[in-house]
Amino acid sequence: IHDYVAWKRKRYNVLVTSYEQATSWAKDFRSTGEVLDFVIMDEAHYLKNSKTKRSKALLGPKSTGDDGLTEWGEHVWHVTGTPMANDPLDAFTFLALCNCLGGLTEGQFINRFFQIHRSTYGARHTVKPEMLDTIRQLLGNNAIRRTQDDVGLQLPPIFLTTATVDGDDAKIVEMLKAHPGLDR
Repeated sequence: IHDYVAWKRKRYNVLVTSYEQATSWAKDFRSTGEVLDFVIMDEAHYLKNSKTKRSKALLGPKSTGDDGLTEWGEHVWHVTGTPMANDPLDAFTFLALCNCLGGLTEGQFINRFFQIHRSTYGARHTVKPEMLDTIRQLLGNNAIRRTQDDVGLQLPPIFLTTATVDGDDAKIVEMLKAHPGLDR
């Protein structure tokens, strides 16, 4: 907390902190009404779940940037290498922060852009075919997408191997049934 206190007392011009510290300082910071030149959130994919304390502290109760720490940033950047790791819906917080959703709530965003597929393992969202071009345009206008070729990343080739598993057949079959797709 010493860095934050020193920054508040104008001893530092720059404050670099973790999401956890920013979350704990959010209430105190809001009371100051301080305006920041820049708020840069690295590893911003940690903010994709709008229901976490971290997202609410930084992005506000609805994860739109209103009434969160980002509201006091004149320039707000979110940087990540994995913007949609698990679900296309993960892009909601990024697009909301760019103010390009016209004030849509997360529920309205889901209804407008996605089909929901429910299963025993939870819900999965897929973009409605008629909205695919629109969501691509929104993402393209508000993100810089770079490929491995763009950054010169050289990864080793992928290889697969077959491994023989010895043991009690009943236990192996039970494990495969408990984890669908593992047998592939």
